[in-house]
Amino acid sequence: MSHARSISLFAAAALSHPLAAQESAPVPIQIESPVPDKDLYAQLTIDVGPRYVSVHDPAGPLRPPMVKTKPQEWFTATSPLVAAYRQQPETMVSASAWLAIDATGTVTACDFRADSVLPLAADELCTWLGEKPRFHPALAQDGTPTRAEARIALWYARRSVAKGAPPPGFFAEALLSPAPPPPPPPLSSMPWPPEHDWLLAHSSPFMASVRPVRLPAENATGARWVGIFFGAADSSRPGCEVLESGGDQRVDKAACKWVSKELKPRWNIGTPAYMRHGMMLVLVEGKSFSYTVPDRSADPRVELRPETRNELYDLIMAASGAVPVPGPTNLTVGLSVNAQGQAVACRLSVSSGSDAGDVAACNILKQRAWFVPTRDMFGRPANEGFYNWSAAREASVVNRPAPGEQ
Repeated sequence: MSHARSISLFAAAALSHPLAAQESAPVPIQIESPVPDKDLYAQLTIDVGPRYVSVHDPAGPLRPPMVKTKPQEWFTATSPLVAAYRQQPETMVSASAWLAIDATGTVTACDFRADSVLPLAADELCTWLGEKPRFHPALAQDGTPTRAEARIALWYARRSVAKGAPPPGFFAEALLSPAPPPPPPPLSSMPWPPEHDWLLAHSSPFMASVRPVRLPAENATGARWVGIFFGAADSSRPGCEVLESGGDQRVDKAACKWVSKELKPRWNIGTPAYMRHGMMLVLVEGKSFSYTVPDRSADPRVELRPETRNELYDLIMAASGAVPVPGPTNLTVGLSVNAQGQAVACRLSVSSGSDAGDVAACNILKQRAWFVPTRDMFGRPANEGFYNWSAAREASVVNRPAPGEQ
């Protein structure tokens, strides 16, 4: 294809139809259908979201960059990408990039993957994306606009409809998510205490056959715990692996040796085999050991304190609702909660509609210990817990009018 030709056509169209260039939506592209009773259309799919930053990261933003409108609405019939794709609808578009977004919400640079396939030059698309602010900028923890990154992904789609039926849109529907999910932690660098989802994913049903040992609420004897993963040895990991040291490597090895002896191979349907018992804590008291396995039925979620739930909701609504429009209709906040039940970090996933409202909501949520802290599956207080506060959900729980309906 010739990029120069597609751009010159775009420029000519913009000059001859200035209003159409600003307002008209992209017309769907019909291509030859191999099925006689079907019409076939070429489409593009677009997905945009911020770079993932854990809410537990104190250096992360209070609010990530958020699109002002649906990305599909950024494009008109004469946008460079639309014009170029119309000339080459057979292009198997597949592209993704990180977008640098400044404190005004404007794209200033694009880092496209080397294997990206586009119907026009990546630099040309990037320049067009940066022509005006398309994002609400990210906010730092103090509420000031700051630079951040977002991702954009584009890929082709094909849509068939019944012969003569109304055509689909130029863009295929895409589920827009605020952030990609974090990758699962590798076993070798898994954080301690182990996460609830990790335990569920790596615990064997055979764990139920291991006798539980009651975990003392307090340990006044100065005994140490050694965190151990135990199971059948294979080429990738030993049969016993220390995940949390008790502070002395000799004690760690002794604990592993004791576990290996205690949980020796057992007969199972006539075949000697190790039962994969997964995670456990080994209590070391002098020269004696005992162990406990996680309670798989435990619910480690952080909870709001019932006695302050109404007060918290009213405070947030009053503070974030003081801004003009649109108000805190869908305000949703992710919180990192410490072992004392106090939020120490705040991350907006759905904005209240204003910078002032978002900052006010986070400040209130971090003011006091509004939460019942979580415990890990061994019953120990966890240093980090997560809570997702939603204005719409809280309205129903505290029996208040839904946000925006007052």
